[in-house]
Amino acid sequence: MFTTVLASTHLGNFIIATAAFLVLFLLIRLFAWKNITGIFDQRAQKIAHELDQTEKALQSAEIFANQRETELKGVKAEADKIIEGATLVGADNKKAIIKAAHQEAAEIKERARLDADKAREDAIESVQKDVAQMAVDLAEKILKEELTPERKVALIDQYLDRLGDK
Repeated sequence: MFTTVLASTHLGNFIIATAAFLVLFLLIRLFAWKNITGIFDQRAQKIAHELDQTEKALQSAEIFANQRETELKGVKAEADKIIEGATLVGADNKKAIIKAAHQEAAEIKERARLDADKAREDAIESVQKDVAQMAVDLAEKILKEELTPERKVALIDQYLDRLGDK
């Protein structure tokens, strides 16, 4: 008997709890279900919206990064061109400077050679005149006669001709 009462108490409690749950579920379904699902729907929409905005921001950031990378490559290429141009200009300037220096050195060398040749010719001419004058003076002393200027010139020319043959 006690088991039947206990079994019926359990069954009664189960039925009451089930009925209370169903009534509570029905009341929630009638009055609060739309609000609860609305809150969940709003939350889901908010999360979806934030995900969309995050994705757009990420795409925008990728586009911006690609643009910056492209600009950086362009600037690097331009810098490389400038450096290459400066290197070529520097090499050309170096060649021009070296060429000018060689030309100037050749000109200085030629002028020095011409100056040396002229100095040598002047020295030879001066020595020839001095030697010729000495020869005339010596001949004058030997002959003990005074030579006329025409005779002096003739002797000098004759002596110079002999010196040139040697």
